[in-house]
Amino acid sequence: MSATVSSRSCLAGLLLAACAASVAGAEPGGWTAWGTETYALQAGESIQLRIDARQIPLRRWKLVVDGDQLLCDLHVLRMRDRSRVYAQNDESHHEVELPWGLGEEISISLTAKRRAGVFTLTMLGPAAGQADAVYSYGVNRALEAREAGDSAGAKRLIYKALKDDPTDTVARIVLAGMLSVEGDRETALAELDKALEIGLPEDMRPADRLEMTINLGSTLRKLGRNFQALELYQDALARVVNAVNEVEIKLLIVDLLLDMDNTAQAADVLASVRIRTMPVDLKIMAEKLQKRLEDKR
Repeated sequence: MSATVSSRSCLAGLLLAACAASVAGAEPGGWTAWGTETYALQAGESIQLRIDARQIPLRRWKLVVDGDQLLCDLHVLRMRDRSRVYAQNDESHHEVELPWGLGEEISISLTAKRRAGVFTLTMLGPAAGQADAVYSYGVNRALEAREAGDSAGAKRLIYKALKDDPTDTVARIVLAGMLSVEGDRETALAELDKALEIGLPEDMRPADRLEMTINLGSTLRKLGRNFQALELYQDALARVVNAVNEVEIKLLIVDLLLDMDNTAQAADVLASVRIRTMPVDLKIMAEKLQKRLEDKR
């Protein structure tokens, strides 16, 4: 029997924003269900779905297709390079873990086999409040490698990301941080200068832009570019997304100003921080900075 094909541009009920209130409970393995969609298909009927990174702002996620006892074929194609991510036939349950990033898009083909029935598609990922910042595919893979303790692999992946896209500012900032740790100050500064020249993408999510601005400032500070670091911290302060961010950035500014022996301005910034309402770790940091300020006077 030839398959009947229907085309749909997205999973209407499945693709929820990261902050959606309808996030479901936790799944085994630390995954959380972001949404579920069901499709009633006739024997031999297919549906075609497209999902892109704007709909799923995650570093990686998992697609689960379940037909209970009904068999189906699932094929997943990465549109960027037309590579086949997954292709399994005659299974009642499919799970596909997808490394992800900005610019990614996949095509999903689901085909019911011998019997008509209902098939459930679920998207799993980190809980909305625990999702990491999302960057390009290459940067995301490099960050995962670094977090897993594979420094050499992370560096190799970052260089590949820059080969694929020389305008990837985030990749240059991450590379500069790696080079700084290795003690290669001049090359790190050259990468940061290129990053500053290109600038961060305008379409970055506010929280991601804030995180990377702070990252850039901190790397410049480690390399002795204190005035540039201060400018970036001040730019980040103007972009804060919540009260905790504001406190964190102000404390970074105080710490930097004390390094620069600008005790008067450091005292003014520290006085604007509301210590009583901050988390314990930030309160401890503020108290240490207060002691440091008093020692400098």
